[in-house]
Amino acid sequence: MGRVPLRRVLRVTGFVLTALGLLIVVGAVAIALWAQGPRFGWLMTKLMPATAGQVTVGGGHMTLKAWTALLTGRPASIELDQVSVTDPEGTVVLSAGVISAEVEVHLGPPRVILHNLRFVDGGWRLAQMKSRRTLGFFAAFASPVAARAGRRPRAPGQGVLFEITRASLQRIDTVLDFPTWGLTLKNVETAGSLLIDARDPTRPVFGFDALDVDARGGGLLRVLRETRAIRLPFERAEIQRVAITSERRSEILLVVKEAMTGRSRLHGQATFSIAPPATGERPGLDVTAALDTPADALTAVAAHSDAAAWRPLRVEGAAGAITFQLKGPYDALRGALGVENLDVIYRERIFRRVRLKVDLSLRPLQVRLHDLAFGTPGAGRVNLNAELDAALNIDGDLRLHHVATDSYLPPALRPLAGGWLTGRVSARAGLGTGAAILRALDLTLTRPQRPGLPPVVPLRVRGGA
Repeated sequence: MGRVPLRRVLRVTGFVLTALGLLIVVGAVAIALWAQGPRFGWLMTKLMPATAGQVTVGGGHMTLKAWTALLTGRPASIELDQVSVTDPEGTVVLSAGVISAEVEVHLGPPRVILHNLRFVDGGWRLAQMKSRRTLGFFAAFASPVAARAGRRPRAPGQGVLFEITRASLQRIDTVLDFPTWGLTLKNVETAGSLLIDARDPTRPVFGFDALDVDARGGGLLRVLRETRAIRLPFERAEIQRVAITSERRSEILLVVKEAMTGRSRLHGQATFSIAPPATGERPGLDVTAALDTPADALTAVAAHSDAAAWRPLRVEGAAGAITFQLKGPYDALRGALGVENLDVIYRERIFRRVRLKVDLSLRPLQVRLHDLAFGTPGAGRVNLNAELDAALNIDGDLRLHHVATDSYLPPALRPLAGGWLTGRVSARAGLGTGAAILRALDLTLTRPQRPGLPPVVPLRVRGGA
């Protein structure tokens, strides 16, 4: 067989390369024209790296230039419609009506990086899963191998890195839901960043930072859960920062500038453990907060409580304040509560200008009530100091100053015991044993003039009984 001339080889090669180039261009143009709207959403869903959760895209579009950039690993402008992310249990942890961003996709190792993200009309849920002690949002991006095995794989490189360098969120509903507390924010506008690195499941990294959060639709703060839950609704909130930082990956930081419920203003700072700390420390919290003009907030708490004891509570007045501190591991918390100048009505009984200070320790158990004081109708005053120790013993000292008894007595007893009470009661009782010691009883009841009843009745016991 004769040798093929070099010129012919070059000509054929050039023809083939040109044809391939034209085919690639035509194919790229065809894909760019075909992959729009719902077809684009279907294609994006298929191109997503495999994760334990499910990512679905309803639609969107990209230009030919953006397709070229995406295939070469450069940032590509993209817009997605009706995006939804579910965790391995099928709970929706992220949703958006529209997402636009400059996207980088790298397949080895799998990385998805979003720049200048705009996230509109959706929701974000950060909560512990029902079947595992991990966050559903993080689990959604973890390795599918780990999810099927029910454990973390030992080999790195099976998960995905997902990063948002800059983000603007508009009209987003946010839910933070944990066993000991929860926070719902509606119609949120904020800016921030996010990082999920599950490429090495033995050392996963999750963090986010949201600044100047404006919850224009209000929300709800929950402490504890179920029948013990205390729920505070608010009409609007400005939160300076919500973050999980790289320094404290197991804690969420919350800095509240103000959350308004009527005239009441809640502000403060808190950190909550959302996973066992990598340092070996026990999970816990650190909260410092204040509630100014608390009447509207406390009345709202009573209205939203499942406990029947809260419902008859009303708080009035345009003054007063509550301060609150709580710190330590969840099973050994220590804290303090301060109340100043509240007017309280409970089951139609009136307590004016209430003030108190409480110190609390869970391990060992100790509750110390410092100078609970309130006014009564008719210019009376009540003062109480008490302490509960780990053995469930209560020591109390009650002092009464010209207290009108009528409003605290059933109607049938008012003719007999109605009047003004002054004096002191000191006692000790064991809740566990049922034993009680009356150290001192020195009371004087002064009654209005009634036929057959003495106007002054002294009640005195000294030395214990």
